[in-house]
Amino acid sequence: MKRLYFLLVAAVFMSVSAFAQDKFFKKYADNEKVEYMYVSKEMRGKTSHVKMPGSIYMMGVDSLESLQMLDCSDPVLMKTMLKELDSLIEENKYEVLVNMRKSSDRTSIYQKKTRDVVTAMLTIMYKPEDKLTVIYKWK
Repeated sequence: MKRLYFLLVAAVFMSVSAFAQDKFFKKYADNEKVEYMYVSKEMRGKTSHVKMPGSIYMMGVDSLESLQMLDCSDPVLMKTMLKELDSLIEENKYEVLVNMRKSSDRTSIYQKKTRDVVTAMLTIMYKPEDKLTVIYKWK
């Protein structure tokens, strides 16, 4: 009975976490200042043999099913998005895997685990004078 209760609670937290990311991506997907891409599980299976440049940014893709990506070049919107991402990361208890900085540019890779299984990864690439890219992959 305890195990069933634990699994139920874990499922609720996973769905709340997924809802938060979905809400973030839906908010910006139709914004004219943002480029948006979604790749389904079906499509991921068809392109699994393709080698992508910048492999560190795509780390963990093979173990996850779908992905969404946002690109933004508007400086004001980038700052707003970063604040929202910081809250999302904190609220959903993402674990930092990689933090890289080169002058003012930064790249961070986070993961979310449930019972030692990676259920989501979030990659944020930020160049203050140029672009913000956010990649979200999940099971």
